[in-house]
Amino acid sequence: MNSDYSIKLNDIDLSYRQLLTPLTSPCVSIYIPEKSLIFSDQDRKNLFRRLVGQTEALLKRDFSIETANHICNMIWEKNPYAKISSQTQAQAFFLNLKENFHFTLKEDVSPRVVVAESFHLKPLFSAYQSTGPFLAILLSSHSINIYEGNRLSIEKKASFDLIKFSSDLKKYESDLSRHLLKTSTIFLIGPRVQQKIFKEHFLQFNCQETALESTTLDQVSLYDLVKNSFKNRIQAFGNSINKSLPLLRRQNKVLKDLKQITQAALQGKIKQLLIAKDEIIWGEIKKINTSFIVNRHQANGRDDDILDDIAEETLRQGGSVLYLKRHEMPESSLALAIIK
Repeated sequence: MNSDYSIKLNDIDLSYRQLLTPLTSPCVSIYIPEKSLIFSDQDRKNLFRRLVGQTEALLKRDFSIETANHICNMIWEKNPYAKISSQTQAQAFFLNLKENFHFTLKEDVSPRVVVAESFHLKPLFSAYQSTGPFLAILLSSHSINIYEGNRLSIEKKASFDLIKFSSDLKKYESDLSRHLLKTSTIFLIGPRVQQKIFKEHFLQFNCQETALESTTLDQVSLYDLVKNSFKNRIQAFGNSINKSLPLLRRQNKVLKDLKQITQAALQGKIKQLLIAKDEIIWGEIKKINTSFIVNRHQANGRDDDILDDIAEETLRQGGSVLYLKRHEMPESSLALAIIK
């Protein structure tokens, strides 16, 4: 994870990265939301069945009946109901005639099916910037507890008794420093008194401080606290980009027109792309002449979210992408690019 909270290709796990280069098309992407009061297990199964029905209809508009039937059979062969029932988290299914992938997501998603020439990855990749690799230091009056985490999980790695820590300060400072050097994103959580004492010994480490008088957090609550802190920092980073736009515009480094952004993405000219992760522009990009067609809805088996296609192309070409909600975007735009 970059310190600027946007993601680059190398930040993405290999298992996810291969989705950027599907072996064939058409590509089917199906997202199922997490289990909740709104979506019970049965609701999610019914929803999945409806989305597969939509998949079949979209495929039959532009491809042979044999292709549509083959892909839909591939979906059911993997027993998706078992995967949906066994997990409360959101689920994502990606497949074409040669590939079949399934992922469990930490972030909730809206129900969606997309049939296109590439996989629809915006909901999947936007989760990467929500919780990157981090270290959480939970302080109390008697202990220092070290947790390591990422977008998937959090795990307790070490615990230091403060009495022993104080009695052999040099040894324990060395042990603790080895943990702190693992990542640049460190959350210091606990009463301010303990935070002050801790920082006196570890001034060289830049910690994100979270004052918390109660130190009886379980791992789930601690993970949620860190995720919320990440979201606040991502929003603050978006705001900082917004403040830098006047200078970048004077340098002719900012693109806001969607056609210009599409052309720049295909030409590998985008350094950083900001897109609204909660908006969709249905259509099809024509790579031959860098033009695109926009539709009001997913009209056929070639339509994809143009914002998603631009983001994928930016990642493939070495640029970085920051996914924000529409109201967090500079000037409430759908997309904004800073070029090289």
